[in-house]
Amino acid sequence: MDMQKFAPHAIVYSNDRFYKISSQAVALIIIGDPDGVRLFLPPDESDEVLGRAVRQALAASKAVPREYVSQLINSGELKRKGEEENSLMMKKFGYANKRTLYKSMKFCSVSVISEGIEFQPTHRKGLSGYTVRTDLDLIPVIVPDTASDMELGLALREAFARCT
Repeated sequence: MDMQKFAPHAIVYSNDRFYKISSQAVALIIIGDPDGVRLFLPPDESDEVLGRAVRQALAASKAVPREYVSQLINSGELKRKGEEENSLMMKKFGYANKRTLYKSMKFCSVSVISEGIEFQPTHRKGLSGYTVRTDLDLIPVIVPDTASDMELGLALREAFARCT
């Protein structure tokens, strides 16, 4: 991968019981990094702490070779890690099953772009599927990369308010 084109990415899930903020591995596609940062915060966490967690996840995002992504997918490790994480979240936050875990879940991607840091709201499409639909008002929230942790936290909350 051309390191000059690397842009850090993170993902954030949110529901009524927690925020989950995770770093991403970036190749031609962006995937969850099995060895990356995963932070769980309560829904009433301060904007400053939320923003700090986003910054930490972006800092842990890394460029990886395509072969690494292929190996993760083909070996089943990515799927296994996802299932382990679902089990952990169900146990930790008291959900009976995957359906109840994801029932009210929202999702935003976070990426470093030339204009700063972009928080992209999404439209929910199925139990754990999300998309960015252009016919909906899913306008990203963009803040300068010099934004304070509090401003990052506020931007994240605004992006979640735009999710459908």
